[in-house]
Amino acid sequence: AVGYRNKKCWPRDCRMRLLKRDVNLGRAIFWDIKNRLPRSITTLDWDNSFVSVYSAENPNILFDMNGFEVRILPKCRMQNQKKASHRDGVWNLQNETTKEMTAQAHLRVEESWVQAFDNRIRQILMSSGATTFTKIANKWNTALIGLMTYFREAVLNTQELLDILVKNENKIQTRIKIGLNSKMPSRFPPVVFYCPKELGGLGMLSMGHVLIPQSDLRYSKQTDTGVTHFRAGLSHDEDQLIPNLFRYLQPWESEFVDSQRVWAEYALKRQEASSQNRRLTLEDLEDSWDRGIPRINTLFSKDRHTLAYDRGWRARTEFKKYQVLRANPFWWTHQRHDGK
Repeated sequence: AVGYRNKKCWPRDCRMRLLKRDVNLGRAIFWDIKNRLPRSITTLDWDNSFVSVYSAENPNILFDMNGFEVRILPKCRMQNQKKASHRDGVWNLQNETTKEMTAQAHLRVEESWVQAFDNRIRQILMSSGATTFTKIANKWNTALIGLMTYFREAVLNTQELLDILVKNENKIQTRIKIGLNSKMPSRFPPVVFYCPKELGGLGMLSMGHVLIPQSDLRYSKQTDTGVTHFRAGLSHDEDQLIPNLFRYLQPWESEFVDSQRVWAEYALKRQEASSQNRRLTLEDLEDSWDRGIPRINTLFSKDRHTLAYDRGWRARTEFKKYQVLRANPFWWTHQRHDGK
């Protein structure tokens, strides 16, 4: 088992157990897949690949995808059937036909993406030479919204990311304070940063005033104890509660459930309208207009006929990062195709 990579971000009893048979199978699969790929196009590198084997001794399937670290644990392999977690960042996976919950997917944010966010904020700070304070706050807001709308509930399970959010929000504020040549707390009450611009503040959004879930440090490295206590992130002298951006975002899991419902309703309403030989109106769809993935309103945008011919737009958006030098925080979505 020497030299076989593992997912160190999970507690010990949630990682892959490196037993000889499973490790040999994992290595064999890796070399088999590597030899099938034409070298002229691409190849796999053992040092940054990971093969997760599901077997009698290994109940978890571990993988990362598009920035999410995922650990899938089937219901039949949970030690105690009642041990199913019901917390943010754990998705219930259902059987499509019977609607029975068959497994749970635990989510975290991948380490390289946590680092990428940290680097983006460092870039904002480095490039903010003689920039106005509003611009710095706006750049922070855009980076934060981009991160939170993509990862949503996975952020709460990633303590390293929560720590980095607290640290960077503090750095942005310090940068603004230094611009005024003072760091005296009494000169910078929270209202200066978080108040909307109409009322004279900078309109900063916050993810730093958050209770960071801590597991018992002795056991959390070994087993998934869950949250045993919390510690505060950013604090300030005036004890008002600064609202947390996450509270205003719907978690992905409920977004998916909502989407299924809304699109099923739309299909029924459309069928009903065609049977009555009339067209669907805005009143029919008023309550589901801004819902669903993609949003229902994309069906009624004025350039919907042109967009139907826009094939491969998602891949093109992804490849734009190699052509356009600007950071695009919303690389994963498109307002015309997916809706806002």
